[in-house]
Amino acid sequence: MKIKSEELCIQEIESFYKLLQDEITNLQGNPLILDFINVEKIDLSAIQVLISLKKHCESIGMDLIFINMDSSQIQQTINTFNLNHNLGLEL
Repeated sequence: MKIKSEELCIQEIESFYKLLQDEITNLQGNPLILDFINVEKIDLSAIQVLISLKKHCESIGMDLIFINMDSSQIQQTINTFNLNHNLGLEL
């Protein structure tokens, strides 16, 4: 699922969460791949949703894969909160 927003912040998080719920239902156990190619920035609310999503996917046996998290602001946020392990990332 390609994320269309340039920023994944508090204003976008509700609609993003609803999209994720629909996507999980449609995938029926196949891996959920989140493509951050367009995203330049994420905030704490987005991180909370991603951590929650990771735990949910693990609980239902679904793989969650993050790709194209190349933005320096995204990498800085992930490193600041030491989230590589929690999200299963290798940046």
